[in-house]
Amino acid sequence: MKKILIVWSFVAVFLICGLTYIGLHIKKQNEPYQKLEKELEKQAMSLIGEKPIYGENNSKITIEDFKNNNYEIELKTKNDNCLDGYVLIEKSMGFLKYTGYIKCKNYTTHGYKN
Repeated sequence: MKKILIVWSFVAVFLICGLTYIGLHIKKQNEPYQKLEKELEKQAMSLIGEKPIYGENNSKITIEDFKNNNYEIELKTKNDNCLDGYVLIEKSMGFLKYTGYIKCKNYTTHGYKN
């Protein structure tokens, strides 16, 4: 009985350590992409500060909208070039919520739609 308890304890510790390692590895791998999404959101806030018409109702600011308003958006990370991106703006109780979405060769934001 004692041997079974030791074996199961070892298996439990191994699983916990393994899953923690995998989670931290994935988080580290996705960090540059999440920074890029946040940068898009900051640029969208700036654009709406200049041209509030983009923030009316629930709207979408595309990369083309940024370029048409002289905003330089570089969709690149160290190891990947991104193909497309946009920011969704939603009004909720008088506040604007910005959510950035990008599509890259090796990463796509969850919920990204063409």
